[in-house]
Amino acid sequence: MIKKLIATVFLLSLALFAFVGVDRVFQTFGSKTQTDDALSSEQSISSPNLKQEDENLLIADVAVRDHVRGPRDAGVSIVEFVDLDCPYCAQFHPTMLRIMQNYPDVNWIYRHFPLDPVHPNAFTKAVAAECVSNNHGNDAFWKLIDFLLQNQTLTPEQLPAAVEALGYDKIKFETCFATQATASRVRGDQQQALAAGGGGTPFTIILFEEETIPLRGLVSYETVAAILDSLAEQK
Repeated sequence: MIKKLIATVFLLSLALFAFVGVDRVFQTFGSKTQTDDALSSEQSISSPNLKQEDENLLIADVAVRDHVRGPRDAGVSIVEFVDLDCPYCAQFHPTMLRIMQNYPDVNWIYRHFPLDPVHPNAFTKAVAAECVSNNHGNDAFWKLIDFLLQNQTLTPEQLPAAVEALGYDKIKFETCFATQATASRVRGDQQQALAAGGGGTPFTIILFEEETIPLRGLVSYETVAAILDSLAEQK
């Protein structure tokens, strides 16, 4: 049933691409050469517990370090790799919020995938989000993510004021932010996205038992809900 469903999603995606154009439903990281060059200046970060469900898809297991919305012991996990300046990520965010309202046995795992060649400020914003997480925890992280995706014109220089406006410690944030203490975490997530076959954002993978179902680009609520409903029938 899952294979048939994946095929249906694929055909729907092809129809969407034909209608609006591939470049309008997701944003790409760039060519393989650009990807390698973008990562070559950073220290290589090993991805923990990478598992391979088929020859094309690698995904790290959900871990304690992950940013999770919803119950950590949920039967289904939706892992989303996000670029905070990607307009399609911003459009997909309300879809995921709606999914979380309507599917109590699903959790949402956030991982970073800044598209360096396309959005030069996205990596910096991801580092900022991790600083807030380190200082104030998981709920604060998600609050800032919600804010940043709703305010994508925000510049790096405006981040400290934005963090303070949300009620968090500006001094602690600036100390972390100035040292780029969380940059390795962001780069590690980025490498996981590439290992999983991600080439653009949003890049989403649904995990259920031994199933891994990738969704590339901007997909509708109905598409995600149909997959979740099918998985629920297998329980």
